[in-house]
Amino acid sequence: MTALKTLLWVFIAGALGGFTSGVLVWFFGAIGLTPATGFNMVPDLTFGWMPGRVFASGLWGVIFLIPAYNATPRLRLK
Repeated sequence: MTALKTLLWVFIAGALGGFTSGVLVWFFGAIGLTPATGFNMVPDLTFGWMPGRVFASGLWGVIFLIPAYNATPRLRLK
């Protein structure tokens, strides 16, 4: 049960990072920072744009945890 709980927390941490990144990308586009630097990404902050970012970031969080499971004896799956 501990391994599942750890995976869930890591997924949530990655998803929170994806949400934060999405809001920052939108904010920088809304205030004109990204167009000023020549990068014309100004997304709309909509429900359709965020879930993909959040879910993918959560998966990346779990993927980055895999090496820690192999290296740390107390986190190793049994």
